[in-house]
Amino acid sequence: MATEREIGGLRCSQVLEHLSDLLDDDLSPELRERIEAHLSGCAYCDKFGGEMSRLVGAAREHLRASRSADREAAILDALRK
Repeated sequence: MATEREIGGLRCSQVLEHLSDLLDDDLSPELRERIEAHLSGCAYCDKFGGEMSRLVGAAREHLRASRSADREAAILDALRK
């Protein structure tokens, strides 16, 4: 990788390697902190990984909210009948 940098004790390739674990919230607190430090200091990884993480998080939150709204509507509809 031409933009390989070390920030927060991790190189870009290491951050990208753990991206799926970051998205799944499956990291130790120490590794999460190091990845977040890297993302805040590396424009390349923030663009690729940080924005991807924020997008997936927002999509998951939207799905949770819409499922709850759908469930609530179904319950109210059933009660009306």
